[in-house]
Formats: sequence, structure tokens, C-alpha cells
Amino acid sequence: MNPEIDLKRHCPICQGSRGVLLRTFHFSLSEGHPLDRDQRVVSCKRCGFGFSDTEVSQEQYNRYYQILSKYSDDTTSTGGGNQDWDAERLKETATQIFEWERNPEVKILDVGCANGGLLLALKNLGYHNLYGVDPSDACVKQAIKNSGVKVEQGSLNNALKKEFYNGIILSHVIEHVKELRESMRLLYESLQSDGWIYIEVPEASRYGDYLSAPFQDFNVEHINHFSLESLANLIGATGFQEKKRGSKTIFAAKGIAYPACWMIAVKHEKGGEIKEDSDLKDQLIRYCDLSEKILLKIKIQIQEILKKNNRIIVWGTGQLTMKLLEETSLTSENIKAFVDKNPINQGKRIYGISVLSPDQIRDFPEPILIGSLINHDSILNDIQAMNLSNLVYKMI
Repeated sequence: MNPEIDLKRHCPICQGSRGVLLRTFHFSLSEGHPLDRDQRVVSCKRCGFGFSDTEVSQEQYNRYYQILSKYSDDTTSTGGGNQDWDAERLKETATQIFEWERNPEVKILDVGCANGGLLLALKNLGYHNLYGVDPSDACVKQAIKNSGVKVEQGSLNNALKKEFYNGIILSHVIEHVKELRESMRLLYESLQSDGWIYIEVPEASRYGDYLSAPFQDFNVEHINHFSLESLANLIGATGFQEKKRGSKTIFAAKGIAYPACWMIAVKHEKGGEIKEDSDLKDQLIRYCDLSEKILLKIKIQIQEILKKNNRIIVWGTGQLTMKLLEETSLTSENIKAFVDKNPINQGKRIYGISVLSPDQIRDFPEPILIGSLINHDSILNDIQAMNLSNLVYKMI
């Protein structure tokens, strides 16, 4: 039975102060990490929206994406279109926008543009008044290189105070934003009178149908969990009128399907009514139940691995590893080293143990546990390309 609780963070959509607790998490974060290692995922008692009941400030989240964005290395992330499957996703999104807005002269801003892949796809469709913004300086540089479009460093909150746009894009952005209503107000004020927004987010009501790793979407980054209904509630509550909506399947990594939904809305004088989304809570509970079963299998597997090996190497320091260090029998005494290909994670310390680059473990004989299910294949390919002779363990 999921208990009702008082919320530290009132519902970002309806401002409700009571919620249903779905699960509590503890994350093993690197030393000096700007976010909170403890987090409660809840469903709003009033409107059904799912979100993290966190007291971390918007400024702390802005700081996190400025210094620790996983998208800052375009060889290990999505958003740049450097892989065929990622480029196809971005091309599809650009086409959806083109079907709505065919005027190539309009001024469009892509907020949270990452490595610029969507800007390039829009440019290829003929738009030439494009702008981008991203909190990571590394992403900004990469986006300019990839797209040839003007891109600046900044967050959603400070990027919308300079210009007026015909269209603003937030593709896989607002699931990361704490101050949702304030951000939507800024969007509204930064649009021309006939302006529009395109929003795309993970579709939380379908999490359980695309489960690749336990609780993969309940993490320190995704703090808002939308269905199309809750997205419509946010749109209506902040002065926009919905024009188009839809669901889609994208890829989180090569071969890893992932649910998303999108909406196009325009400025409107009258706000919409907030309606209860009763199905989202049930779907999030189902997702939790399915995740718990996978997590139990992983716990048993790690116990068996540690019976055979006193020390192991953990390759991958992403969201799953952060959870496993708290949820399983893994301890600092079991771990020889952490490894991560993304340079932004290298040199960080977890459990007092440094995160190394792949080249730094060439002479380590310990077995390797691949600490990711979503990126397992790419990590295994890296291990094989290095001709490492270490025994390799894959989870489940």
C-alpha cells in the first residue's frame, strides 16, 4: 500500500500539497555532486502528476547541467545525431515541427539543444533563423561545430530574457526542470503574439512497457514524469492552448526503445482546466513493481559474483550504478576501480575511489562488472576493442 504524505515540493502543475509515495531512493553520488542523494518519487493526490519530491533548488540543477552534463561528450551521448539511430530521431522531430510551421523565416529557439543535432536537422529543412542554448559549455561548442547555428550557454530560466521568438522547442528538457510553472511563464513571455512551443518528454504512462533497467527513469535528473494528460494540464494551466499531440517511440541507445510524447501549443489568453490523470499513478506503480523484480535478480547476481571475486572493476558510473551501490551488497571494499568513458566523469571520486578512463585499467586483472544495461553493448564493444583479457560480467 502506497502511503499518502505531505509534500516538500508542491505539485509543479496544480500546486497540490499532498501526494502518494511511490518509492524512496538513495543515490551514491560522486564527491562534491551538487544534487541530493536522497529522493522521494510521488504522485500528486489532486491531479495525479508524477514527480520527485525534492528540495534541491533550480539553481543547483542549473549548476549540475553546467558542470556534469552527460551530453557534453557527444561520443557517449545522444542529441548530436552522430549515430544513425539518433540522427533519425532528430530528423523525425524536425519533420514534425516542419509540418506545423513551414515558414523558413521564423525565429526558432532550441532550449537545451545539447550537441546541436536537432538544430542541424531543422537547418537541413530550410530554416535559417535558428538559435540554441544549453547550460554546458562543452555542449555549446559541440553544437556550434555540428550545426553551424548560433548557440549560447545558459539555462531555461536565463535564456528567455533577451529575445522574442516565433517558436521555442523543449525536446527532452522539462522532465529536468524543477520550477515548471515559472519556466512556462518565461516561455509565454518570450514568444511573439502568435508564437508556439514544441515540447517532447519521456512518456511516463508507458515506462513499464519499455523497461530496460530497473527504475531507469527514477533518477537524479528526471524529476518530472509526464503523461500526455499531465502535459496538457501543464500547458493549459500556464496560458497555452494545445494544437497537436502524439506518442512516439525513440531510442535511448542503440537498440534500446524508449517511450516519448509530444505536444505543440500556442499562446492563448484563457488557461485550460486541470483534469485528474488517474491512470498515470497506476502505471507508475506498475513500473515500480516490474522494476523491483529486475532489481531483485540483479541483487542475487551481484551476491554470486562477489562470492567468487574479492575485488571487481565497475565499468559505468551512471544512474544504475548510483542505485546499485545503495541497493545491493556492493561496497568500497569490493571495488578496485570505477571506469567511465565520458571524460566529464573521470577523476571524480565515489566511495573515495577514483573514476578512471578505460586506458588506466589496462593492467588491472580483476573481473569487470558492466554497470549499465542500456549501454551494455557499447561498453562490451569498447572492452573487446581494447583486447582486455579480464573476465566480464553482464547483469541479468
